[in-house]
Amino acid sequence: MGVKREVKRSFWVKLVGAPIAMFLFAYALVPLYDVLCEITGFNGTTGKIDQESNFVVDENRKVNVNFFCSNDARVSSSVLSKRCVYGCGPG
Repeated sequence: MGVKREVKRSFWVKLVGAPIAMFLFAYALVPLYDVLCEITGFNGTTGKIDQESNFVVDENRKVNVNFFCSNDARVSSSVLSKRCVYGCGPG
């Protein structure tokens, strides 16, 4: 049989301390990420809006949506849309 070695206290400190340190590091990353996003404007957080901008929606404007379907030549199926262009209004 193998020789039994004594488990020292430093082993247990490392075994228990490493997961706790990892958890605390991950917990601290959330506010650090928020600060980084506020400073750099990353993730769409460019700051606070002071005043709401008022704009008028033009209901008579027409928006065309184009549908384009294609497939690989090696595929035997076919994909087609019934309407190539669909016109709609905003909103």
